[in-house]
Amino acid sequence: MQNSIKILIFFSVLFYSASLSSLDNTTLLYDKGVRFMKAGQHDEAIKTFKDVISKSPYYCLGHFGLGRAYMFKKGMIKYAISHLKYSVELDRSFTRGYFHLGIAYLFAKKYTAALYNFELAFRNDESYVEALYNIVILYERLGKWQLSRAWYAKYLESKSRKKG
Repeated sequence: MQNSIKILIFFSVLFYSASLSSLDNTTLLYDKGVRFMKAGQHDEAIKTFKDVISKSPYYCLGHFGLGRAYMFKKGMIKYAISHLKYSVELDRSFTRGYFHLGIAYLFAKKYTAALYNFELAFRNDESYVEALYNIVILYERLGKWQLSRAWYAKYLESKSRKKG
């Protein structure tokens, strides 16, 4: 009985250590993908983020990184939207995910979806005034001047709160 408990504890610790190691490796790999993105090496970033996802399919940042990388590739916006959408499904409080999903929808000319995601980004984090600014511009582009002015007032108010 004593030996069974020791063996169970040993394998539990071993499994836990392996899972932590995998998470550390995934985070390091994600950071590598970000470096590729910053260097403008989008193909390498895509390969790296795909590797992140293959190692950890439910890692929000892996899907976020892949979605952002796809935004820089011609004809890949639907894949960008798919991965960015999945990143916010994995973490409903992921403000940057909603913001960049809004940008992707904007690129795809899906303005209603873009507006919705910019608003979610702002609701999650009211210091994210960039989302408000994009809402203002989109409503202006759609010719909805009254809504544009209302959101612009909110933008100015939030911006002054951010400074103060």
